[in-house]
Amino acid sequence: MQGGSNTPAGWASGLSIDQEIKGALQAKPESRTRFGSLEFGVMVPDHADTWTRMVYIGPNKPLAPISNPYQC
Repeated sequence: MQGGSNTPAGWASGLSIDQEIKGALQAKPESRTRFGSLEFGVMVPDHADTWTRMVYIGPNKPLAPISNPYQC
């Protein structure tokens, strides 16, 4: 789909950098934590689109943020 300024936009084609780092750190017992990463959002909409998601766990796989930190 077309994004702003007539540039292509769409779902990411791979992991986001935070998820890449999480995978590396969680793979080692000495750097493993209870939560590998936290994905919080503010006023998270009920729908997913390329403008509301920035964390990806794989190609075309956005990870929805948690709007209520008490859910953790």
